[in-house]
Amino acid sequence: MTPYRTFASTVLIPCILLIGMILCTSFTTPAPSRISLTMESKMLSKGKAMIINAEIYYQYDQGRMLTRYLKPLEYMFFTNNKGEAKIYYPSTNEVMMRQSAEFNSENGLLFFFLSNKLSDLGLQETGFKITDTRFEGGLVISSWSPPGELLKYYSKVELVHENYRPIYIAYYDNKGKVRQKIFYYEYSSFTDFSLPLKVVQTDFMANGDSTITKITYSDIKVAEKATSTFFNFKIPVNAKVKKQ
Repeated sequence: MTPYRTFASTVLIPCILLIGMILCTSFTTPAPSRISLTMESKMLSKGKAMIINAEIYYQYDQGRMLTRYLKPLEYMFFTNNKGEAKIYYPSTNEVMMRQSAEFNSENGLLFFFLSNKLSDLGLQETGFKITDTRFEGGLVISSWSPPGELLKYYSKVELVHENYRPIYIAYYDNKGKVRQKIFYYEYSSFTDFSLPLKVVQTDFMANGDSTITKITYSDIKVAEKATSTFFNFKIPVNAKVKKQ
């Protein structure tokens, strides 16, 4: 193989694919104003399984999300793009309030896919920088280094794309071990965006244990078809504030 071919296969092709991926996911039509969907989450840890059922009502244009949990416990979880969160328990008419960046509705999977941030899943916005890109059998594999304040948690993040869609992301701890890996598959395409209907996340604990979470989305309704009254649900003014 000539030096030029080596350079083209190891540098030019991955770069061209990455640039194309960014362009394809950057210049798109606006995201829908709202979306509703059902979610089933199956978590397996230490040989025990837990199933969570919920309905999600996301008003993208307002940054407001309501996750209505149905099983095993019934409650409503409100978040917005300011990091404000409220947990409402209908059975007792009680509400808890919290605020943290981790509750920001723009840090979640739905926001990334609705806003077509497929090229990096929000990594750049949190300070990560791309350090390497390679091409393997139709896959574009990129490595990302964390900002200084996150070096005590992560050494790198690896992101894999196929047909311009993310199919895998892995977070490595400061010792170079995989601490979390997520697979995205069974994509469904809509007018303005694509969404993986199945997500499998594995979290590895320091003691060697792991937790596997399988999430399935269904009954997706977008824009004018998303008409549930829960989009406008408000916590009763007489709800009692529950202390944390």
